[in-house]
Amino acid sequence: MPIALNSNVLVSRANSYLDITQYLTAHNTIRTLHDASPLTWSDDLAAGAQVWADACNFKHSDGVLSEIPYGENLAAATGSFSVNAAVESFMGDDEDTYDPSEPTFSDFTQIVWKNTTTLGCAYNTQCGNIFPANPGKATLHVCLYNPPGNVVGQAEYVSFWLMLHSSVFFVCDA
Repeated sequence: MPIALNSNVLVSRANSYLDITQYLTAHNTIRTLHDASPLTWSDDLAAGAQVWADACNFKHSDGVLSEIPYGENLAAATGSFSVNAAVESFMGDDEDTYDPSEPTFSDFTQIVWKNTTTLGCAYNTQCGNIFPANPGKATLHVCLYNPPGNVVGQAEYVSFWLMLHSSVFFVCDA
């Protein structure tokens, strides 16, 4: 059961069709490049992501959002920070530096994890506590994945394309 947060401190917003399309397109474009099947949208995962984003938690949830395991990617920035920019930030340099002979896990590997089939994301543009040195509001993007990727002992579930086309590939914190 998802955690319940005090609704008085939340800045709620529902995912619009445009948001959903942007999150799915950004993820599926990357997955297609790496021979991974397209993800579908999960309203349940999106609801959990919204709870975390609304609370402005710029740290991993450690599984408190659901009794069902899930993967997780987070990104935050001040100023304009679009869905595409957030998903691009998940990629980091990992796509070009992943080494399948010495796999490590990253936001990138969660995106291209072959067994992952569903995605739910959300964001909050009113987070004032994420970057204490910057008095402005930050935007926090939270994406949840099911089944989760980055499972120790299952690096073979990273797209085989990566193993054929890269000498060094991944690093993860999801």
